[in-house]
Amino acid sequence: MRKTIPFLSLLIVLCTGCNWGYDASLLQTGDLIFQTSTAANSAINIISTTPYTNMGLVLRKNDSLWVLEATKPNVRLSLLDNWVQQGKDQHFVAKRLKNADEVLDSLSKINMWKIAQRYVSKDYDPYLEWTNDRLYCSELVWKVYKQTLGVEIDTLQPFKNFDYKRTEVKNLVQELYGENLPMNEVVVSPSNIFNSSLFQTVFDY
Repeated sequence: MRKTIPFLSLLIVLCTGCNWGYDASLLQTGDLIFQTSTAANSAINIISTTPYTNMGLVLRKNDSLWVLEATKPNVRLSLLDNWVQQGKDQHFVAKRLKNADEVLDSLSKINMWKIAQRYVSKDYDPYLEWTNDRLYCSELVWKVYKQTLGVEIDTLQPFKNFDYKRTEVKNLVQELYGENLPMNEVVVSPSNIFNSSLFQTVFDY
């Protein structure tokens, strides 16, 4: 008699080790990935002008892909698949430094991993303060790149340069800052990095 494989068992076999549609082999240490966060609103929403309100740094360690991210409650290293699942519709965009082949050699990638680990467990910064005690997502990535390669992946700007008066963020601004807006605090935004001419899209999943 011909035996049939239960559908659930077949699905488990087919999906063991899969990553639900995206090709993880295309990613490498130093890539930036962007997603629309499903977490509670934070100050980063105030300065984001693209749908992408969360970003991370890809780090490859042996055969595993990790994402360095600053999210509540603290900075952490998350497996890529877990990071993808936390975004809206599991959609994300990956970008790579245009001259990555020239500047991200094996030693630089090792150093990037070491520098990234120094930030793990640091508190998340909901207020966009430029300190090393607490960090938000784009600040974290900016600092790792700067310390590893000496590359500034975006121009730092004061908070007052961003459109914080938009209707959709007005209540958030009031909740976070009241009347004491950090007008001169330097800020780096995920949207500006996303649009940076230094990077090219690896894929849009």
